[in-house]
Amino acid sequence: MYNKVVDSTKTSVHKAILLEFGQHLPDIVEAATNIYEDLLMGITINKDSLSSPEYFFDTYIDRITNFNYIKSTTEIVLEIPNEETFDFSGELAILKMITEGVVGNYLELPERDLNVILKAKGLDDKVKRRFRSLPGISEADIPLSRRFSLLNSKSDLANIAQEILDKKLIHFPFSNMPPVDLFINLEAFVQENINSWISEGINKGLTQLKEERIYV
Repeated sequence: MYNKVVDSTKTSVHKAILLEFGQHLPDIVEAATNIYEDLLMGITINKDSLSSPEYFFDTYIDRITNFNYIKSTTEIVLEIPNEETFDFSGELAILKMITEGVVGNYLELPERDLNVILKAKGLDDKVKRRFRSLPGISEADIPLSRRFSLLNSKSDLANIAQEILDKKLIHFPFSNMPPVDLFINLEAFVQENINSWISEGINKGLTQLKEERIYV
């Protein structure tokens, strides 16, 4: 009988903590939203920039919302995303770049302008290859109008591009910016609250046991 009571207690408390964590996932998402806005939305950015954090906000929040936070076997783990576990693929590659920090001053080269440059008469094939190898956001699932490469503002390619296009390219707003940690404050938020969430889960689990007339 004793073993049965102990097993019932563990099962009930385990389930209650899982439910309690699940109920607080919206709080974690809200905290992540606030952190993103505080760290990135206040930066002054050219209205025509393709790297505005507003463009990536919805995708970021969608992935934050659908992150696999709760892992449960014999133990319960509440995992918070970090630079290694969060999905920065596709258009969020720009966020990965920002979290790692950007050394140097860069210009944004929209892919449509890059295509114009690559078709320019007399442009050396070696120069074309250098243009094609530029870092940037060019994944196929991103609309053409949002794809761009980064040009070092002091490179000869920057001069060549602006001469062919006959216009000034927009400054990449995260140039020479130290790493931006989107997750450290989220981790702190969870650490600040997790003990109370666990305690609440335990209390609810034990209450449920008593209601079922299984006393511990």
